[in-house]
Amino acid sequence: MKKCNRLTALISSAFIMMSVPAYGDDPLSSEELEEYITDNAQAIVDAGEDRAALQRQFDNKLGLLQKEKQQLEATVDKLVTQLEQLTQALEQSTKQVTETDNKQNQVADQLSRRLTNVENRQTTNQLSKRMTEVEAVEYRNRTIPGNIFRDRLDDGTLGPQMVVIPAGTFRMGDTQGIGLSNAKVHSVSINRFAMGRYEVTFAEYDKFAEATGREKPSDNGYGRGNRPVINVQWDDATAYADWLTLRTGHQYRLPTEAEWEYAARAGTETNYWWGNDINYNYGNYGRKESYKNFCNKKCTTPVGSFRANQFGLFDTAGNVWELTCSQYREQYVGQEQRCANTAFYSGNNLYKFALRGGSWFNNSKWEVATAFRRHNYSYVMGDIGFRLASPY
Repeated sequence: MKKCNRLTALISSAFIMMSVPAYGDDPLSSEELEEYITDNAQAIVDAGEDRAALQRQFDNKLGLLQKEKQQLEATVDKLVTQLEQLTQALEQSTKQVTETDNKQNQVADQLSRRLTNVENRQTTNQLSKRMTEVEAVEYRNRTIPGNIFRDRLDDGTLGPQMVVIPAGTFRMGDTQGIGLSNAKVHSVSINRFAMGRYEVTFAEYDKFAEATGREKPSDNGYGRGNRPVINVQWDDATAYADWLTLRTGHQYRLPTEAEWEYAARAGTETNYWWGNDINYNYGNYGRKESYKNFCNKKCTTPVGSFRANQFGLFDTAGNVWELTCSQYREQYVGQEQRCANTAFYSGNNLYKFALRGGSWFNNSKWEVATAFRRHNYSYVMGDIGFRLASPY
């Protein structure tokens, strides 16, 4: 037992070497060290035992710490696993929310499209109903005598103003016996039709010329705009009527000679629609008083500058001669009640068409009488124009 203790003391002495005192600057010799250890053996043994106890405590604490470390690592691993699970769950939830949002957006888009389709159908139905109503009104406007209407072109603009002329029978010709040898009085029946409220203006004809590339006629310096178009031939007038027919879907043409006189008389049998006596307050013809407010020489006047007749038509006496679609013959043989075959009209081989109404250029009071008639020439003139008719 002593040997064991001695050995333990010797071993433990290695741990207390730093506490062994030195004599001067030289370390102890082995004899001195052995003497020191013998003298201090108990202290050394006690120190070794204390150190062993500390080592055991350290080892115990280290074991506890390692165990706690293992527990903490296990806890961290568990938390990491839980976190990964939570992350996966969050990703899954986010994916589900995204899918739900997408489905909701798809449903919303479908509902929006359906709603739009419903609204479009409703709007279309309303527009269709409105168009039907408008068409019905336009039809009524085109059928009720005295009504004024304007057909709509395919570009949305409006055509010339037209007046519905009632059907009727009248005495055509020189009813007052003023000596018109080519205007024998005879009875003519007229179906309901529409007549241009005004003579066709430069503004209306120029629009047609621009749309078709047709050359615009000269205005002779009188002015364009709402003045009657002049310097036109029968084929120009017919081309304009055909263009208007195509663009509106309603038939337009020149009036027959009988239609023209029926509309110009407006139920009267006098020389002029206002009576038998000439009156410069009713038309532009023959003398300065009738056009002095419009230019400083004889010329056309803007349409509608004078009073309208009982049917609501302006300028049926004077301003410009008006072309008809009827062939001109010296005597009435029925041609005045129909339009001539256009095959007879071509360039140099001019087919004569009846002119009616007189013009600003005429000085004779009889040339602007309602029954007066003449024919056109092979050249254009500054006092010849036209107005339109629209049959039913």
